[in-house]
Amino acid sequence: MYKSLLLGCLTVHAAAVMAQPVIEAPTPPPNGYTGQVLAAGFIEPTAGSSEAQSWDFSGVNGSVVSNMGMNHASTSLFAPEYPGAEWVLSVGDQLTFLDYTGLGVTVLGNANSANGVALTFEDPLVQWPLPVEFGFSHEDAFSVDQMLFDEPYSLLGNVTSTGDAWGSIVLPNGTTIGEVLRVNYSQFYVESYAGDTAQWTLDQVMYVAPDSVLPVFFHEELTVTDNQGEVLLVATDVAWYDNTVLGMGEEAVLGASAWPNPVEQGSFLNLDGARKGARIMDLGGRTVWTLPKGHGEGLKVSTDHWRSGPYLYTPFEGAHPIRIIVQ
Repeated sequence: MYKSLLLGCLTVHAAAVMAQPVIEAPTPPPNGYTGQVLAAGFIEPTAGSSEAQSWDFSGVNGSVVSNMGMNHASTSLFAPEYPGAEWVLSVGDQLTFLDYTGLGVTVLGNANSANGVALTFEDPLVQWPLPVEFGFSHEDAFSVDQMLFDEPYSLLGNVTSTGDAWGSIVLPNGTTIGEVLRVNYSQFYVESYAGDTAQWTLDQVMYVAPDSVLPVFFHEELTVTDNQGEVLLVATDVAWYDNTVLGMGEEAVLGASAWPNPVEQGSFLNLDGARKGARIMDLGGRTVWTLPKGHGEGLKVSTDHWRSGPYLYTPFEGAHPIRIIVQ
């Protein structure tokens, strides 16, 4: 992800006359969307200023480092852990539960679909308030204190964010966005688990467009140290989202169903919507059933040997996953 690449020129100059953007609460796509995360070698961000700037990243060539998805939080197996979440952002196995309707861009917690770990913030993380515009300044604290695999786990951190520049941007795929606000974001936290302690410092300079659910481009610097101050990791890059498409259509949603739900362990589960194949995963991301080539309606699947708990039925044609409970 952090491999250096030959980059094109980054040009910055005074932009044409334009108004400073005001970033309101975004309107997420009704059905969610999917895409890819791309990254390239680090580019030093320009200095902040009150004058409009033009950022051109069209010469930046990146590599795909992960898939991403943005879906209604209610579709996630972890939804009960985050009752106030509106959306869940998935980047690979990492899940972030978000809300835009309250204090601002708020992170309610994180989870990992591969190992089943859910970290619910006792004090949610407000990355920045809404609405915001150039010159805003914001600080917030966040924390986690819970048991994790029978060991005490704690996380205590804080963030600062400021609107330090504004203007227009050309993305690596050639897309031009006429108005963006640049947010200078710094996040620090101390993480302790089973006697070990690490300190994480993440500095991001990100470009936010009006009505965009996620920032459109990032400069990132991450440093991790141990309790003695020894550096464990340093990583830098620039990153962005690409090949983003709507996650599904209304017809696909209406065509996918699973019943009875909850279903008794050992009973048959009835599935519709597997016209292009489907799979069912447990909370740890393990596939317990798959249909690679598709099927008509009225499919029956035995839950014999499945453990009690939540599962996720995911049709391959792009419909919303359906949460299933095995009793």
